[in-house]
Amino acid sequence: MQEFTNKYVIGFAVAICVGCSLLIAGTALSLKEVQERNAEVDMKLNVLRAAGLVEPGKSLSQDDVLTSFTEQITAKVVDISTGEILEGEEVAALSTAALTADIYKLKSEPNKRPIYLVGPENDRTTIIPVAGKGLWGTIYGFLALAPDFKTVRNVTFRAPKETPGLGAEMEKPFYLELFPGKILLDKAGAPAFQVARGPATPMSCTQVPGVEHCVDGMSGATLTGNGISEMITRALGGPESELYAEKYGEAKGGYGAYFAKNRQGGS
Repeated sequence: MQEFTNKYVIGFAVAICVGCSLLIAGTALSLKEVQERNAEVDMKLNVLRAAGLVEPGKSLSQDDVLTSFTEQITAKVVDISTGEILEGEEVAALSTAALTADIYKLKSEPNKRPIYLVGPENDRTTIIPVAGKGLWGTIYGFLALAPDFKTVRNVTFRAPKETPGLGAEMEKPFYLELFPGKILLDKAGAPAFQVARGPATPMSCTQVPGVEHCVDGMSGATLTGNGISEMITRALGGPESELYAEKYGEAKGGYGAYFAKNRQGGS
């Protein structure tokens, strides 16, 4: 049997490690464009679903998604600290954290958020990204609102780390169907929304003024439900929402200033 010196063995091991590292890095770089396109298509498909332009569970080709989005959705950048639309700014230039409203990862562009508009001006649906803390990780979604910015028209959720059969049920059509028509502000115009523990009844919807502000909870997924309540409440609040701060701590990421400037049909 041929014997090898320690120098040879170490050199061979280093060469293998370097070769494998270069191969993995090259593969990752070659797939980066594909991964970015897939992420873009997934985001735009969920916006289309929130807009009611694609049925839940229905799939489209990537080209169809991109074409439908371009033809039917108007994307804008909003400064959430002032409520002003930043004309000339491109949504595509925002970071992934800003696009998904992921406040846990957002370090740059703290006041810039995307907003998506669909439909005629007198009955326009406004779609915003929402994100919050589930049981095992961040949960994401898109919230579609009527022109009064308090009535839900549709919602989509994505729960990549939640438990199948429990918190991950938030993605299912039967659960998403509970949200349209719900009222997210109270009579004073403050955020008022709750995921109940169990069925939404006057007894279980204790944090809001009525069941019209409340949806059923998911069995065995109280913390995921709390995350949904939190992220929707934050999305509706302003940069200094006292209600949000009282319930959850520091207020971050709300579209309240934009809603106040553009609301139709009263508060």
